Amino acid sequence: MDGTERSVLLGSPDVKLPNSVAIDWSRDRVCFADAGLQVIKCIDLHSRQIETIAENCRYPFGLAINGDKLYWSDWRTLKIEIIDTITQARGQIDIPRSTIRLYGVANAPSECPGAANVCSQRNGNCNAGQLCLPNGSGGRSCLNGDANYLP
Repeated sequence: MDGTERSVLLGSPDVKLPNSVAIDWSRDRVCFADAGLQVIKCIDLHSRQIETIAENCRYPFGLAINGDKLYWSDWRTLKIEIIDTITQARGQIDIPRSTIRLYGVANAPSECPGAANVCSQRNGNCNAGQLCLPNGSGGRSCLNGDANYLP
């Protein structure tokens, strides 16, 4: 979160027109809707292996994940599309007044995913008024808020 050890997960030709990104917390992967390739894909954050979840999507836009199901808005079908990642069964939800393009899709899980890092307890021992940001290697950076970004 502090910007160290950042890396590019995807580039051309794996991405053409990405419209939405969602984190699959239970599988440690990032999923995205790509209208240019007309697909929904996910990339494993550890192995960097890319998996195509859904093909032949018309124009996927917003994307949300809830357990084994992925939901996305489609600008051509004007519906919310669904795929079960276990069975590969697909479905649709009609949108009332289906002449509008739905930009985003969101879901509210019954509980937040469990996570812990060096900043979880006592603000990572940063000073009062500082923001603790994990660095991805078990360490952290303590920042003084907006003061770090002023000219």
